[in-house]
Amino acid sequence: MILKVNHLSVKYKDLKAVNDISFNINEGEIFTIIGPNGAGKTSTIESLVGLNKKYNGSISILGTEAKDINKSLYNEIGVQLQEASFPDRLKVSEVCKMFSKLYYNPIDYSILLKEFDLESKKNSYIRELSGGQKQRLSIIIALIPNPKIIFLDELTTGLDPKSRRMIWGIIRKQKKQNKTIVLSTHFMDEAEYLSDRIAILVEGKLQVVGTLNEIFEKYEMEQKITFHTNENKELNFVHASNVKREGTLVSVWVKKGETALEDIFTDLKDSKIKYENLECKSPNLEDVFLKLVGYRMEDV
Repeated sequence: MILKVNHLSVKYKDLKAVNDISFNINEGEIFTIIGPNGAGKTSTIESLVGLNKKYNGSISILGTEAKDINKSLYNEIGVQLQEASFPDRLKVSEVCKMFSKLYYNPIDYSILLKEFDLESKKNSYIRELSGGQKQRLSIIIALIPNPKIIFLDELTTGLDPKSRRMIWGIIRKQKKQNKTIVLSTHFMDEAEYLSDRIAILVEGKLQVVGTLNEIFEKYEMEQKITFHTNENKELNFVHASNVKREGTLVSVWVKKGETALEDIFTDLKDSKIKYENLECKSPNLEDVFLKLVGYRMEDV
């Protein structure tokens, strides 16, 4: 176990940003913290990496309490913060060279610049970079020490779709090298694609930790099956929790499972109901997230 958090709380005056949360992170996994704005994600990350020492509880990272992290341990820890800035009058290569000199065994930054599609910008000044390019540079800086554990706060904020997927590929490559990655994001597709396990924070409280399937099971997320029919027969489906009809459109909610769609086919056949345009929508992380924050489409 590379990181262990017990009863972590972070308070700013009267605001409890993080409220008594506990979880463990295993070596070589991608562990993602998600939650709405103000949920406590950044406060948690800052505490885990030793930037915020005013917390209650305990955090063990690489066998050291986070409050006691020394300079040498940062050779094992890479950090990309949500808001990182570099001197405008330095060139990209100069920034990379400066950070490389801080570590015992840095990765050749020219390799990282090429991998992140910034090789052509190595002689450009920081002030000449776009927001997305600065974001990619901040991730490069986090990887330069060749760390065992990498923290990425709001990994792809400000990046275009192509750059986001490029970054996802690089993160997966890091995992294959047995790196441990801790990231926070508010992009549900990013969390689904990258994560081995996910922690959901709402108002500073930890709601759930688990794999995607474990989370779906915990919250009994359902599949939505829709089809069109002109028949006015009574619709009875054995495994349905809810059936809604709007004109010719029929929506059926069933508990997620391998046979859900097959069961609906069987019920339609047994009832001799003619239908068309049958579709099945499986639950996703966004559905869970919206359920936890109390958002319903009918509220709009």
